Amino acid sequence: MYNILKFVWKLPTYQTSINVLITEAVEYNGSKQEIPIFLRFINMIVNDATVQLDEGLENMVLIGELQRKRQSEWDSYNDEQKKEDAVLECRVQSIVGACHVCRPTVFAKAFNPENLLHDSRKFVSRNNLKFYGVTGSQWMRSSSWSQHQQKMQEASVMASNRNQLASYTVDVLELITRELQAPFVIPSMVDRISAMLNYVLKQLVGPKRRQLNVEDMDKFHFKPKELVSSIVAIYVNLGQSSEFCRALPQDGRSFSIELLEESARIMRSLAYPCKPLC
Repeated sequence: MYNILKFVWKLPTYQTSINVLITEAVEYNGSKQEIPIFLRFINMIVNDATVQLDEGLENMVLIGELQRKRQSEWDSYNDEQKKEDAVLECRVQSIVGACHVCRPTVFAKAFNPENLLHDSRKFVSRNNLKFYGVTGSQWMRSSSWSQHQQKMQEASVMASNRNQLASYTVDVLELITRELQAPFVIPSMVDRISAMLNYVLKQLVGPKRRQLNVEDMDKFHFKPKELVSSIVAIYVNLGQSSEFCRALPQDGRSFSIELLEESARIMRSLAYPCKPLC
């Protein structure tokens, strides 16, 4: 949908129609029964951005925690345990890999509560694992590892999905606010969008931003530099409005002057042209 919007946004005929809808949105005072369609549209975009950014960042934090936990466990092993663990991982993967029908999810569910290991033609009990060269202690370690992998898989899928959608949504917000500011700074919208921008910026450049450091960010479609650049661009676009500038510091949850100063410093380090805000 957002790709289509980017295309039609450049068409003159579309611009004429959108100007009519913008006028309806700006003149809306809450007394009419039906909310103007353009106001509903930008409300939907802001809602999408809020949910996608929040869930994407939340899962990136979880992925970082899981990666650090796994690395900490690995570092605590001696050389013999590391070698054993590597061999065990290959063995377990080869067992569950025998099932081709449910291959995408079977690895995460290889160890079920009854301590049965799923094979393509049978269930292998814990007592029969010696056939595969797996000891009791290895079973316990591999079960813990399997649970870790399941959490990582779930967080990875969620983060990748949300980060991609968030990127599209923020790009569209930047595109629209570049041309239009009035619909975003009416009383029913300005507090919401300023609070959303402040919150996201705090997660990206605030004191806890190191929690977002994960290995292989591209794998999760997480591009913090581009995201910060787009968020700052929206600030600058809406900063042309005095209503937006007044609303920013009213957000007691996330706003601070230090946050904006740190954002400006990061933008300069990225060679991003910093324009005055408000």
